[in-house]
Amino acid sequence: VTFNTSFLIEQYKIKAEVSGFIISLFFLAIMAPGLFLGRIIRTIRSYTNIISLCAIVIGLLCVGIFHNVGMLTIGIILAGLGYGIMQPLIYDKTAIIAPPNLATKALAIVMSANYIAIILCPFILRLLQRIFHTHSQNFPFISSAVVAAIMAIVAIVGRKNFVLGLDKSYYEQSK
Repeated sequence: VTFNTSFLIEQYKIKAEVSGFIISLFFLAIMAPGLFLGRIIRTIRSYTNIISLCAIVIGLLCVGIFHNVGMLTIGIILAGLGYGIMQPLIYDKTAIIAPPNLATKALAIVMSANYIAIILCPFILRLLQRIFHTHSQNFPFISSAVVAAIMAIVAIVGRKNFVLGLDKSYYEQSK
């Protein structure tokens, strides 16, 4: 989102100032769920990852398909909320799975993987654009939505798995 939004807004012929607003809104949407994460988990329970991934899918599709500020705003908020719920859960589960003496190292590896993915994303997307012979600024959003949709399906299938789902012990822990 942060790498490609300004190019997309330029392609849509929307004022450049909107780009900064949209990107700031994205980070606000990522941060906001953290304030209510326990309540969110207790409410949507084992569907937390699925709903988060679906929010990301719908959000990215809104950004990639619709050409107006209203739908960009809705899309960015949905994608940010989904990511804002998923990211702390990934870190939390890493800390739970890791032996106590290796928890810091495990969290450092997960965080490094996250940042490596952010760094590599533009290069991977550029390669995919060449493979699919497209230079559209919509492509990064739509292709990322496809990947998130695949992960949503994986999360549905693995909903009862510790890594992909949340069981009752996790809801109780989030009080």
